[in-house]
Amino acid sequence: MGFDLGEVLRTVGDQSRLSWTMTGAYVLSPTPPSGDLWTINPADAVVTWSDLVDLSLVWLQVIDGTFIGRLGLGAPQLVITAVDSSYWVVWATDALVIARIRESFRHVESCAAPRTV
Repeated sequence: MGFDLGEVLRTVGDQSRLSWTMTGAYVLSPTPPSGDLWTINPADAVVTWSDLVDLSLVWLQVIDGTFIGRLGLGAPQLVITAVDSSYWVVWATDALVIARIRESFRHVESCAAPRTV
């Protein structure tokens, strides 16, 4: 991937109004353990937008993982997925978020709603 989670988060803009979960996050991080690939969570873990921003500053690379933002317990509004260190899938109900992604990154393609929706 030519860009990291932090760049995706900055591009979509503040999404702290959403309730976030992350699942299947496999990352390269300096701690713990030092310089190794490790699993953050195989199942859903509740995080805040601030948590995601902070983690994006620490993680060296996101190999795989899905980050789902919902309004309360409702349907997902924003889904960010890292796929095999190869590309990101960003799906949103907000057209402005999609426009920001299209303006900021090259080789952007449309996609269907993710299965998590």
